[in-house]
Amino acid sequence: MHLISITGIFENTFKNTWKWIHIFLPIGLVVSLVSLFLNSMFFNQALAANATFGDGLASFWQSFGLMMLLGVTMYGLQLSLYAAVLERRGDWMNFGLLRFAKRIVFVFIGVLIYYLIYLLGAMLLLIPGLMAAILLSMMPMLILLDGSNPFRAVQESFDLVWGNAWMFLGVNLIFIVAIVAISLVPGFFIGFGETVGMASGSIAPDFGAWQTYLYLVLNGVVISLYSVFFLETFYDLKRVREEKRKLVEEDGRE
Repeated sequence: MHLISITGIFENTFKNTWKWIHIFLPIGLVVSLVSLFLNSMFFNQALAANATFGDGLASFWQSFGLMMLLGVTMYGLQLSLYAAVLERRGDWMNFGLLRFAKRIVFVFIGVLIYYLIYLLGAMLLLIPGLMAAILLSMMPMLILLDGSNPFRAVQESFDLVWGNAWMFLGVNLIFIVAIVAISLVPGFFIGFGETVGMASGSIAPDFGAWQTYLYLVLNGVVISLYSVFFLETFYDLKRVREEKRKLVEEDGRE
């Protein structure tokens, strides 16, 4: 059985994040800053919706829609730029921006399909929902980087991850633990309640305090690591698929 290389994924993730940190970190900082504002806006609208069911609820859904729109845009743009750097594109910024601009509509459709299938699985049982999330996790990369249409990306993501699903889940859990540990570092300086509060949006960031900037920097590092991790996993899954394809071709010639 052809399996993804756990050590290879981890090694490439940390090596390439460090190598390109001067590019990745500023992008991660922007994403981190936008995330703070989006989370704070969404949390406040959720409180308003709870207090006033009528207009507050409508405002809540407007904020939710805006948050999803900006969140997917930032995520897709970040992935496209990071991938352009990892693929050693000469003019990585223009290449990444142009690629994202060409695929943005398909990315939104893909995210919508992903959540519909995920929610359907989650409503049935927890395990089907979890498996759906794992098997469809490569959809954004397939749409954005390989040019697949959203519907074909569903099947391609299943094909990529199938056979490596449990290993993929294990790698993700290990990496998430490492990332959570990094994310909690600001808690030693500003308190864990404040750190969680800023991340959830329940506490507005104080830009007059140096601890807020520490949170932003570390969160930017976390965002960069996790994005590079997903890209390296995607590249390794494609490597496994190519090895399988060559093996099938060799068996056919024999």
